[in-house]
Amino acid sequence: MQKIIVTIVFFLILNSCSTHVNKVHVKTYHNSGKVWMKGTTIKGVKHGWWYTYTETGKIVSREKFKHDSLIVSYLYNNEGKLWQIKYPNGKTVIKSSCGCN
Repeated sequence: MQKIIVTIVFFLILNSCSTHVNKVHVKTYHNSGKVWMKGTTIKGVKHGWWYTYTETGKIVSREKFKHDSLIVSYLYNNEGKLWQIKYPNGKTVIKSSCGCN
């Protein structure tokens, strides 16, 4: 019983000492009112998936960030189909030469 109480007290103290993470969901809009970009920031920097859209609502890109560092970018053609995958090291995977597939 004492072990359980000590464990609970330890986790309560640990939890109260943890720093508060400022997680904010961000959305920016085109003049038309449609979503232009959306994603999440933690402590003021991009973290997780960020999406960019055209004024008609089609996806342009999907990018993954970790503490404001770009991990990967997925680029889409005018039809909303995956066209290219780009990595920060310069590597690019082309899904089709015209972006049609």
